Amino acid sequence: METILDFSQPLNVQQFDQVVTSMSSGSPAQIMEAQEVLTKFKSNPDAFYRVDKLLTESQNPGTRFFALQVLEETILQRWNTLSAANQQAVRNFVVNLIVRECTSFEHIRQSRALLTKMNMTLVSIAKREWPVRWPTFIQDISTSASPSDPMVENNLNLLRLVGEEVFEFGEKSLTSRWVERKKQALAQDFRFIMELCVMVIVKAQDTALLRAALATLEVYVPWMTPEVIFNEQVLQSIATLVVGDENVRAEAVRCLTEICSAGTSSGATGDQQVRLILETFKAAFGHILSALPTTHSSVMERTVALYEQGSLVDKEYISSLNLLLIAFLRHYYSNISYDDLLLVTCHEMLVGMSNIYEKELFKSCVEYWWWLGDHLLRAPASAVKKNLMSKLQRVLSDVRFVLIRRMAKPEEIIIVEEEGELRREHVSDVEELQMYNLMRQTLVFLTHLDPKDTRNIMADLMKRQVDHSEWSWHNCNTLCWAVGSISMALSEQDESDLFVKIITDLLTLFKSMSGKENRAVIASDVMFIVGQYPRYLRNHITFLATVTKKVFQFMREKFPGVQDMAVDTFVKLSKQLAAKYTEVNGGSSLAADIAKNWSSVTEMLSLQQIQTCFNAAGYMVAAAPTEPQRSSLLETFLVDTNASFKGITQVAAAEGSVFCQNSDAMSELLHYLRVFANVADSCGDVFVYEMMSITQDLYGFYRTFSEAQTKTISEMGEAALFRQDMKLVRFAKREILKIFERFVSHATQLDFIATACLPDTFSVVLLDYENAIPEAKEPGALALATACVNTLGRRIESDCGAILDHTFNATVAIIAQDMESHPDFRVNLFKLLQALNKNCFEAFVCYTANHEDVVSGMLWAIKHTDYPTMSTGLETLDLFLDNVVKSEYAEVFYTAYMQRIMVDVMVASMDSLHASGFPYHVRILQKLFSVSAMVPVETPTIGKNAIAAYLMENLAVIPTLTGSSVETFVEMCYANFTNDDRFRTQFADFLIEVKVWGAEQENQMQEAEERRTREATIPGFAALTVEEPLQNPFASA
Repeated sequence: METILDFSQPLNVQQFDQVVTSMSSGSPAQIMEAQEVLTKFKSNPDAFYRVDKLLTESQNPGTRFFALQVLEETILQRWNTLSAANQQAVRNFVVNLIVRECTSFEHIRQSRALLTKMNMTLVSIAKREWPVRWPTFIQDISTSASPSDPMVENNLNLLRLVGEEVFEFGEKSLTSRWVERKKQALAQDFRFIMELCVMVIVKAQDTALLRAALATLEVYVPWMTPEVIFNEQVLQSIATLVVGDENVRAEAVRCLTEICSAGTSSGATGDQQVRLILETFKAAFGHILSALPTTHSSVMERTVALYEQGSLVDKEYISSLNLLLIAFLRHYYSNISYDDLLLVTCHEMLVGMSNIYEKELFKSCVEYWWWLGDHLLRAPASAVKKNLMSKLQRVLSDVRFVLIRRMAKPEEIIIVEEEGELRREHVSDVEELQMYNLMRQTLVFLTHLDPKDTRNIMADLMKRQVDHSEWSWHNCNTLCWAVGSISMALSEQDESDLFVKIITDLLTLFKSMSGKENRAVIASDVMFIVGQYPRYLRNHITFLATVTKKVFQFMREKFPGVQDMAVDTFVKLSKQLAAKYTEVNGGSSLAADIAKNWSSVTEMLSLQQIQTCFNAAGYMVAAAPTEPQRSSLLETFLVDTNASFKGITQVAAAEGSVFCQNSDAMSELLHYLRVFANVADSCGDVFVYEMMSITQDLYGFYRTFSEAQTKTISEMGEAALFRQDMKLVRFAKREILKIFERFVSHATQLDFIATACLPDTFSVVLLDYENAIPEAKEPGALALATACVNTLGRRIESDCGAILDHTFNATVAIIAQDMESHPDFRVNLFKLLQALNKNCFEAFVCYTANHEDVVSGMLWAIKHTDYPTMSTGLETLDLFLDNVVKSEYAEVFYTAYMQRIMVDVMVASMDSLHASGFPYHVRILQKLFSVSAMVPVETPTIGKNAIAAYLMENLAVIPTLTGSSVETFVEMCYANFTNDDRFRTQFADFLIEVKVWGAEQENQMQEAEERRTREATIPGFAALTVEEPLQNPFASA
């Protein structure tokens, strides 16, 4: 195999074929060897000069594919490094290669894969040559073959590829300037493309050729001018092609969809175009209706029948029809508002499609109903709107019915039906949630249009559940999800009537229904609905008490998921209606009553569920109207927990480090700590009363746990940390850190934090963090330090150095080994640096003056690829640059770091792994060039001359760049750093140029083309010249 790598000898095509064959049919060893040899061959710059022999002499498709890959890669990266003669030779060679393959329609279709690759190679050449050095490229393709010539089919495929490359994928491989120029060139050549497509569509009888013409036209229509698009001859032909041959009809429908989506001209010309498209659509729609099954009378049922009884091709056809109807109605609904038959029939067909159980088709329908509902709701009163509302009244009622019967599952529902069984859902379906939000909004729009109809449909469907005529888990669920989805869409009175009726009927159904699964479904639906109607519950506190009592009853149900959903519903009610729970009526409040009976409320729940319930309690505590009431309510909720916590604290004090080995006691303590963390998360500043009594105990536990870890590691090694008792110790430390972080984040009692919390945070938490081995450190310590900085602000400025001394080097030692591990430490470190930047900048920048490693740490963020770390780190650096430019340290900092930051950011931007950081890179570079522009150009290091020289030196190692291209880029940066959009676009163009060999020549060609345009349009700009007309290589070949 190695012989093909000897470029000093003539290439043996037969041996090359054998190597390629080994890649697909050899032994594993042969495959690996062949792959290595071919990779080496491809990487050799001289491989390009051997592809012609492979393509002309080899009959092995694999070999020819490989040769085309080598050729295409050379064109992409090194095209402009070739001489003009070589470029012309390659261009002619590829054209001739394609022509030789197009000997007959049959051969074209048999060799479709190889021809597509050849076409892509020619498109790659055109991307570099057209329109400047090959201005007639499109015209050459469009005019070089007649409908009877086999070449015409490949020309159509080639045009389609050109359109896709320029309009869909161009931005990834072409600069914005070149993409715009190619679009301008295409605009001038659209008539040639349309003439070719019209000629084929009108005259051709071959179905494959018709499909090719329609597919090509479909690509270009969105970019064509109305004068070109609205061709009566082609529209009449397309209208007849939408039915009949299944190989053509779907393509014709898609093409007509694009035409219906296109805009029209203004004035009388536009009116004529509208009349033409209306006539075309009516004719096409009439053909479509005639082609539907006749087994049913209504259009809705006939549409469903075609889908259900038809083949896979018929199903795809229905999907294409769906897009056509939506495109036409969105653009021309007002033009047919008085054509009752067409208007209603089109919408009836869409209703039929909405009844088809196909996910994407249904989503497309709902999106249209969303648009129609929104449009009708927000459109000003007019005769057209009134007419539409009148004509579509029955259709919209049918849509409401479909939406209610098929409502998607909301996020709150965790009891799901799978294969006829009820199960607890553990992972949410993101796609289902998106669908629910879309359907919810749509039903809200349609409810506003006719509230009475929505209520009647829901009431009727609820009646069918109660009398069991249509009872099923699915029917009950979707109805209740729909009821919950329209909260706030009805007037208060209508909402009150609907809510009371639905809840009353559900509770009646719950009592009468046997079977734990049935009761679980109803319980789930009750809880979802009550969580969606806070307005009604806020106005009816008695009903709120009843509902809460029912939720507590559901907390005792043991069916999987019911308790979890009851707890979640209680949290939701507490969060939404906290003020009502704490409203005093008759000497007491609902919250106070709940707190007094807290033990009985939560006694049937798991520890995790109890902890979540305490989160709900926290919302009630925070909402109490007075400080004494908040303090009293907090104490009542936590009375049992505090007593148990005090008892276990005494046990721990007596046992010392031995306590850590008691798994039962540690698990119990862990539960209490999690209770405190959940309450602290929701009750706000009032948690200070609890912290006054437990702060020292918490620090005592933390100190005990740290000492136990240190002792265990010294005696048994690091592996001991993974023992069960040590795992519990780590969990407990994390919860203690979480309690402090949540309390500090929400607190306003700054004096208490500064005197009672901060000293021990340094002496216990941060000291432990600094001294512990990496495996024993907790990222929560960094989060706590960040919370202290954000809450105390400048009050903590004097401790800035101490915080960094304790945390920075200790964290770097953990994360410096690579760029991926320990993401929580990385993100928390950058958040801490960001907090110090924001709140204690003067102290922070003074510290960095003597600790350059901190600045280096911020710059290290540029090299991260995972988005959470990258975004947090770059935001920190961006904030630092904002602050430092206003400080007295600006000149010193930028002199030391500007050049390094600039190059690091540019290098990162060139790596696709850093693509998500591009907006940050742009913003940082703008700031750097802004600072450089403030100083004289001769200023050492940061002046324009110094920056240009530094970038020239550092970017010169990139082989695709030249000195002049770097110089042009630098000039662009200084000229556009104040214009966000312009700078972003120019920098993106530069990154594309970095990947393309000879991009500088392309820019020069572009400038030359612009100069020629001026010469052609401005009299006297240049002397008159006469040039020979360019030859059509396709025709001559």
